[in-house]
Amino acid sequence: MDSQFNKRLAGTIITVALGIIFLPSLLNGHKNNIHDEFIAIPLAPQLNKNKRDISFLANQQLLNNPQEKTIASSQQSKSIARPEHNLFSQPQAWVVQLGAFQNATKVSEIVAQLRLSGYTVYTSPSTPVQGKITRILVGPDASKEKLQRFIKELNQLSGLNGQLYPYITRVSTKQQ
Repeated sequence: MDSQFNKRLAGTIITVALGIIFLPSLLNGHKNNIHDEFIAIPLAPQLNKNKRDISFLANQQLLNNPQEKTIASSQQSKSIARPEHNLFSQPQAWVVQLGAFQNATKVSEIVAQLRLSGYTVYTSPSTPVQGKITRILVGPDASKEKLQRFIKELNQLSGLNGQLYPYITRVSTKQQ
């Protein structure tokens, strides 16, 4: 009996030892190694030394010739002032505003009706939001007279009193 007991004891010790060694890795599952991922930021391009020298030489020449500098700056300011004044004095295009609504479903119905009739229609903001004011606009068109003729047709078609406004292009000022 001694030998049978020794064999059982040795088998139990080996089984327990194997369990202690391999059981934690079996129960733990696959370990996910977390690696920090770094994105390589490109280096800034090196400036041309020649460009610096040219700008330095140009500045030196301007300092040496002060009369030419004042003439050039006055001509430049005149040329800049004229186009800005012309841009704001006469609009480039026109739109007809049919109305401003807070009911998004009504806006969608009117827009669909006008598009089926062949008009170029858009809303501001582009997607109507319930409870927020949404403007219905037809156009833009460069011909003011053409849109004035359309106003009567639009009034009959939609039942709204349209008004002619200059088309203003809005440029996004968001910077990254």
